[in-house]
Amino acid sequence: MSGSRIRELMRRRSLNITELAKLVDVERSHISNILAGRKKPSIDLALRLSRVLGVTVNELMRKDGFRTFGPRPRR
Repeated sequence: MSGSRIRELMRRRSLNITELAKLVDVERSHISNILAGRKKPSIDLALRLSRVLGVTVNELMRKDGFRTFGPRPRR
């Protein structure tokens, strides 16, 4: 999960770090550390983030357009 992906989703929802932290019930510093790449969210937090940001966990975890979960595409 990239911090830039979360930031983009936050921007779309007009949320700042403090608001997002309150909505997912964690400290502001924890969200800041995730955005900076110093921490990774737990599965539970990833679920809460995806709900608040209006995307699936799959979409939240996506990097550069590639899926991180699910079957590999057939060639």
